Amino acid sequence: MSKDAIGDRMKRYEAVSQGFLTPNTPVFIRVDGRAFHTYTRRCDKPFDMNLIEAMRYAAQHTAKDMHGFALGYVQSDEATFMLSDYARTETQGWFGYETSKLVSLSASLFTAHFNDYVARNLDSSKFGLATFDSRAFNVPVDDAPNVFVWRQKDWERNWVSMLARSQFSAKQLHGKSRREVLEMLRPGSVGELPCVVKNGTFLFPDGEVVHKFADYATVRDWLAQEHEKGHQK
Repeated sequence: MSKDAIGDRMKRYEAVSQGFLTPNTPVFIRVDGRAFHTYTRRCDKPFDMNLIEAMRYAAQHTAKDMHGFALGYVQSDEATFMLSDYARTETQGWFGYETSKLVSLSASLFTAHFNDYVARNLDSSKFGLATFDSRAFNVPVDDAPNVFVWRQKDWERNWVSMLARSQFSAKQLHGKSRREVLEMLRPGSVGELPCVVKNGTFLFPDGEVVHKFADYATVRDWLAQEHEKGHQK
């Protein structure tokens, strides 16, 4: 028996579970905090600016390791990254778009950068050790901007709910529509919120950050600009 026979057999077992995302198609990776309802129990309410900054830091540093990073969006305890390998014909996807590597590396990188920021800048005893999971998936080119629109709308619902819970009891909010909740909020409380809280954070490959709501057309134009930059390299 060959000395490598066992190793070769084990690798064949491994290969059965290996999956690859489709090349030349937008790839999205969404990193999400694990059990953050518990992790944030000692954070400032309704919004902790330290947590927001830690998320931005972790997302930007994680994106630096992502070959083909085109655009990112950070809100609450999650970050969405879009990767592109089709600006040039010779471009290769990050780790060949092997799904297991995309999710494991993005989650581990994000976890490391987030905890590094907390350890160096914040009270670690207040925040504890954070962990993140990840998922990766393909989206058709025309639907890529909608992923970012979707996550922005999700955050809009969430921040309204979080702000309302800081001012009213669950009983007072029960059965209320989003419009009704907005009308109940203390006058001026929405306008007082920083843009980063209301809109989340968009991340660009050159390090620029933008705190504004971006509709489909805006995101489409951003992606087209990044695609053109990649084509010119």
